[in-house]
Amino acid sequence: MHFSSKAIIFKNNKYLIQLRDNKRSILFPNHWAFFGGRFKKNETPERCLLREIREELLIDIVITMKIFECYNNKTSGYLNYFYAQSINEIKRSNLQEGKDLGWFTKKQMRKLKLADDIKIVFDYLN
Repeated sequence: MHFSSKAIIFKNNKYLIQLRDNKRSILFPNHWAFFGGRFKKNETPERCLLREIREELLIDIVITMKIFECYNNKTSGYLNYFYAQSINEIKRSNLQEGKDLGWFTKKQMRKLKLADDIKIVFDYLN
């Protein structure tokens, strides 16, 4: 079992998401997902998220609110979801992990190949 934290960064009615690498060794390769990742030993969900966003985007964020946590049967892992705001400007050149990033409305996202983390949030928020 593993524990992960995910950032929901929302601005101008659009969500920031990442196109994951196309590697068989990762969950949901070549799918669009929220930024975030797995806890390291003795790491809190908040610390995990701050570290993961720094590693993946070279930016700092402010966590504004924990939305919810849940268990994902498909991945046998616990997910923690947080609303977050970027302190820095987010550019494609910041991307350190994944193939791409983009800002999408919920309607636009529904047309993409989405990872479970996004589907779970849409189910929860609707």
